[in-house]
Amino acid sequence: MPSMKLKWRARGARRMIEKVKVYPYPVQVQGTPYYLVEYIKFRQPQGRAVIGDPQTLAADVPRAHEILFHFYALSEKIQTDGRMRAAVQIDFFKKPLDLTEDNPHPDLQAGRKQLSKMLQLQLRYRRAYDRFQETLQQLEQSQEPITKQEMEQAEYTAGELEVLQYDLVRTIADNTEDLGGYIRAAEKHGHWEKLTKSQQVFLRQLIKNESLMKQEYQQMDVSRNGPLEERIDKQADKMRSYKHRDQKEEQKLLRVLS
Repeated sequence: MPSMKLKWRARGARRMIEKVKVYPYPVQVQGTPYYLVEYIKFRQPQGRAVIGDPQTLAADVPRAHEILFHFYALSEKIQTDGRMRAAVQIDFFKKPLDLTEDNPHPDLQAGRKQLSKMLQLQLRYRRAYDRFQETLQQLEQSQEPITKQEMEQAEYTAGELEVLQYDLVRTIADNTEDLGGYIRAAEKHGHWEKLTKSQQVFLRQLIKNESLMKQEYQQMDVSRNGPLEERIDKQADKMRSYKHRDQKEEQKLLRVLS
């Protein structure tokens, strides 16, 4: 974590009524930890700087900024895209499957197949998101700088979550008939009332916005063909240049700190 002395130094490029935010995880360049600094006014970012501890060497700033910008941009993407999706309750998928596990009725089977696939995708989505949160906690606790390992994990996690989200949305949108048939069969065979109200609402919502979900996954820029692991690797490769143009533009406008 940045020291109080470094936080005070970061105020050196602050302008009137701006607040100063020093990001917690540094990167090490030539043996010196560098931190990303953000200046905020009325809750809106006004500018950024890179500051070294104990001193800032101008020659190191471009490399430090490149790594810091990339890591925090990916972290923000993972948080923004993943927080709500990872929080979807596993029981929304698992409970309907458990209730009908030993049920031989053929009218339940197509829907069960899709729910089972969705459960596996959701479990992996949550594991990927949680692993990255654990990495951030470890960085904070250890006070160690971001390394190549954390950077690669951020790239892989961002790519993994995008592919898994694509597969989840497509599974739902392309199989609303099967899911609707499952609901009707669960009602018919006496399973529906064994679900909680929130579980019932969740299942009904899955089949309500078919056209919007189809539009969503069709517009997603992800690898669509081939084995899952290969597709995730390809998406992770794309993440290595995530917001590259924004990083170069921001670097030109960095505020100078000594």
